[in-house]
Amino acid sequence: MIITFALQYYDKGVYNQASLFGFLDDLNLRVEVKPGPPPVYSTLRYSQASMIFYCGYIAGVYPATVLAQKYRSGRVCGVLVLVWGIVEICTVFCHSFPGILLQRFWLGFLEAGIAPTFAVMCNQYYKRDEMALRMGMWFCAQPLSNTFAPLISYGLGSIASSLSG
Repeated sequence: MIITFALQYYDKGVYNQASLFGFLDDLNLRVEVKPGPPPVYSTLRYSQASMIFYCGYIAGVYPATVLAQKYRSGRVCGVLVLVWGIVEICTVFCHSFPGILLQRFWLGFLEAGIAPTFAVMCNQYYKRDEMALRMGMWFCAQPLSNTFAPLISYGLGSIASSLSG
């Protein structure tokens, strides 16, 4: 649970850090508003791609919560994490603004089910007075991943190869 929560938060951090390594230009998320020296750019598309993640998150919370209560929560969680990982890997195949919008929406939709499913699973195995500590442990993984994300992103972004950072 801790590792999964850390990876979810790492994804959000990497999305922001990718803008430093040409992500905006690669997906045409930076649009020139006013040409000339110096040109003025708008990053509205970048903001929209960031925002649509949370639209998917809002849309995915209720169905995932119902699935976690109706079926075996461990299996629901496993399927969600597996499909979420596949959608995460599909970021590599996004080459346009509509592609990243679609990918980010489904990423949010699938990621929305992880926390409620974890809560249902903790509720099944721990007493009420133990829940706060257990849930607090996997919530603490978020800032921990944010500590190492910039270092990993800088290292990966600095690799000189045929693929862009």
